[in-house]
Amino acid sequence: MSTKSDTAKVRQHNLGLVYQVIDHHQPLSRTELSRLSGLSTASITKISRELLDARVIRECGELHSLRGRHPILLELDSRHFRYLAMRLGRGYVAMASFDLKGRCLRKERYTLLSREKESLTRELFSHLETFTQKYRDRLLAMAVSLPGRVDDEQGWVHHFPFYDIHDWPLKQLLEQTFSIPCFVSSSIHPWIMAERAWGAAQKSQNALLILIQEDIGAGVILDGQLVNSRQSRIGSLNHLPTADGQLPCYCGHQGCARTEVTTSALERSYLELTGDRLSAREICELALAEEGKARELLITLGHELGALLATLVIFFNPQTLLFSGELLAAASILFPLFRQEISARVPREYFEHLSIEATCFYEDPTRPTAILVQEALFDGFLLSRVTQPC
Repeated sequence: MSTKSDTAKVRQHNLGLVYQVIDHHQPLSRTELSRLSGLSTASITKISRELLDARVIRECGELHSLRGRHPILLELDSRHFRYLAMRLGRGYVAMASFDLKGRCLRKERYTLLSREKESLTRELFSHLETFTQKYRDRLLAMAVSLPGRVDDEQGWVHHFPFYDIHDWPLKQLLEQTFSIPCFVSSSIHPWIMAERAWGAAQKSQNALLILIQEDIGAGVILDGQLVNSRQSRIGSLNHLPTADGQLPCYCGHQGCARTEVTTSALERSYLELTGDRLSAREICELALAEEGKARELLITLGHELGALLATLVIFFNPQTLLFSGELLAAASILFPLFRQEISARVPREYFEHLSIEATCFYEDPTRPTAILVQEALFDGFLLSRVTQPC
């Protein structure tokens, strides 16, 4: 005998399935929706009524036929609900609002001046209030991605580099303030999901994404499936040992990737060498302009990072190696060094068909974050909250 819990799970699954089919094939008739989803006509009639009443979908015309009644077409209703995607980075937060068709309606980038947990929370929430004030009552959900170590399930930020913030209950704070579902994730997982869905990894069954910021992470697609874990630690390469690294890490060891081959490592090395405090992007631009010290540091980092990548290529054997982060500005210098190190360290069959590419979304960091909300729509979680059973 089925329980209320079982019935609720089936309903949530079916809502998500119907929504996903409409998203992929809109506009379409109820008959087509039944065929593509595998659900009965009666189930489609019931679910489509719930979604229509909730203003998630709408009727958008008729399919002309030679005989009989003209089937009514359905599509997602982009006029009512909005969702928000945020990317927290070093000294900034990027925000974007989207409609249910995934169209970006507005973008803003705000400077974050605070470095301490409580004051950063107040500053971030102030920007959120400003950004959402015109559609707060139509806000369906919110998603945040950030570098560091994050428990995706609990939305608990264990470590946020640059700010050096620890144990930040960001999901709980957001949901208490805005009274909507919120999703918090480390940057790497939504990024590789977005590249798989919309970007450079669409045609690759096996892809490896390397994201270098103040820390270093990897997103992995194997046989078309995202390799994931409940606490997202599978994506962290921060404490992978480098060949010649000697610098101490906060973990108590020396030579961790986080201290040797990240943007902060490059910036620290340039400061020690020249006395000038520049961002990683500025150092990359100097290297491209043939400034000797910047180019020398970048080449050294490229060799060290290439050696680390060679180990990952052997382990995962990807078809596509994607690279993202501020260092992407110097891809013309780094990519040949990566290939040189990989080819020198791994058997030929591992790299002869390996493609090394830039990610699609580095200049649009909110787009990968938005996929967290899309996934919650596709699995029916958000839809079960805004619909009422018929």
